[in-house]
Amino acid sequence: MNLFSFKHTTRQSLLTGLIFIFGLSTSIKSYSQSEKVDPDANRFGFIDVNAYYDTRDASTLTINYLAVINDKLSYFSFINFDQSFFKEGEKTDFSSYYSEHNLTYFPIKNLPIGINTQAVLISGVKNDKLRFAPTWNVSDTPGISKFFKSIGLSWGINFHVLQLQPKTESDGMFFQMEHFYRWNILGKKLNNRLYLSGFADHTLSGKNAKGLVTEHQLGYRVSNGFYIVAEYRHFSYFPKKYRDGLGLGLEYEIKFK
Repeated sequence: MNLFSFKHTTRQSLLTGLIFIFGLSTSIKSYSQSEKVDPDANRFGFIDVNAYYDTRDASTLTINYLAVINDKLSYFSFINFDQSFFKEGEKTDFSSYYSEHNLTYFPIKNLPIGINTQAVLISGVKNDKLRFAPTWNVSDTPGISKFFKSIGLSWGINFHVLQLQPKTESDGMFFQMEHFYRWNILGKKLNNRLYLSGFADHTLSGKNAKGLVTEHQLGYRVSNGFYIVAEYRHFSYFPKKYRDGLGLGLEYEIKFK
């Protein structure tokens, strides 16, 4: 790695950490202040840490963070620290990271259609992205929301239509359908111990058109925020040998209001 690449990667790591810490501190401050003004407001969030061994002979450390600041505004991010799937000499260290930071705003009360801004920060040089999308919380749609609530399922869609990226051919119009969901399986009977959650990103334009990245995690709470987890992963951009994998590991979750 040359000096420029090292400095650039270091700046990216610092920026990712600062965004994550800013989101955490801002939302906690918002919560503590707003409780005095409007104690009935719908505010909640969580932070969880996941450590996996992947069957493709690699490991991943993931940090997820959600803060629902009020009925209109929320922040969600995740950071994956990965071992390289392709470089045998780097198996002992986390050699790369990938993170997404989402700020979502719903301007009209009781209408589950809003605007999503997503910052994608990736290890390496000149590959960060800024995306904009209309978003739809399908499971909160009037007329069908009771059904989704009755089975413990939440589902949303982001449709990315614009991407900004330094000096690349990907700038401008960019189309990607992003689905995300969480299903608390037999929530009342199992006291919300068992869940299935995941996402599917389907790229519809550019050199990666028809590409699919999807992950689906099954988790079971064993005690006080500790979960055992299994996660299926598919990356259509990877070489065929590495496209599918199963991650097995542990998760620790902290919820807050």
